[in-house]
Amino acid sequence: MAIDFSLSNMTFDERKSLHTTKQERISEYSNLLKFVSKTFIKVAPATLYYGFGAKLIKGQGEDGPCKTSDLFAGTCDLMNPLVPTINLESQYYKTLQQVELNAPVHISKILHKAIEFSQKAEQKFWEEI
Repeated sequence: MAIDFSLSNMTFDERKSLHTTKQERISEYSNLLKFVSKTFIKVAPATLYYGFGAKLIKGQGEDGPCKTSDLFAGTCDLMNPLVPTINLESQYYKTLQQVELNAPVHISKILHKAIEFSQKAEQKFWEEI
């Protein structure tokens, strides 16, 4: 799963924004993550969770915030992008607290990562047969 944390999801009217850090306020992303969690939990106890289009602002680099990231682990832990599927929505809110929505957005790294995972999965499948 990859979430667009770029400024393209913002509007001047916070009530219409796709992102909100207020968990009591329903957003398009929180609705989507509730649905995905309920669906994915049936087939996967954990989900690879990535983001793109934001600056990582906590614990990233010695010179303060880094440049806009085209690919980062949604957990903000590059060594462990796995999230229990049931916790996707809560991890999303944690991620929002640790990133600064930004631009530009380059989706190619997310697509390359998806291709890499699918190729490895296909290879593992054929090795098991």
